[in-house]
Amino acid sequence: MFIGQYNHNLDDKNRLTVPAKFRNALSGTFFATVGLDKCISIYTSKDFETYTQKLETLDTNDRNARQLQRYVASNTFELECDSHGRILLPDGLVKHSGIDKDVILVGSFDHIEIWAKEKWSAYEKSAESSFEDIAETLVK
Repeated sequence: MFIGQYNHNLDDKNRLTVPAKFRNALSGTFFATVGLDKCISIYTSKDFETYTQKLETLDTNDRNARQLQRYVASNTFELECDSHGRILLPDGLVKHSGIDKDVILVGSFDHIEIWAKEKWSAYEKSAESSFEDIAETLVK
């Protein structure tokens, strides 16, 4: 399970050091893909399989379903940590998320989200102001 948030920086080659707490769960190959709200989502192989199984059940006769499947599949990459605990983020995902240098890695239970620092700050402020109202309607 991924929880918490960590401040990090991308280097000039789009490499990112993965926090040790997250790295331990990302042994071997894992997957990076486009995330909602303009972040990058990182999944373990097992959790990515669960995620894609949901996408595969969508009705491909539906234009929105096809678009979602294609966009996610074409923007997903297999990654591994190097010997220094870093990952190389693909240019397309960095561009999608608007990341420049400063990033926040956020645990989101079954995956990690990588956010541009300024976008995360704005998102977190917005989420904080509506947290209780959302909880009351969703958690019963």
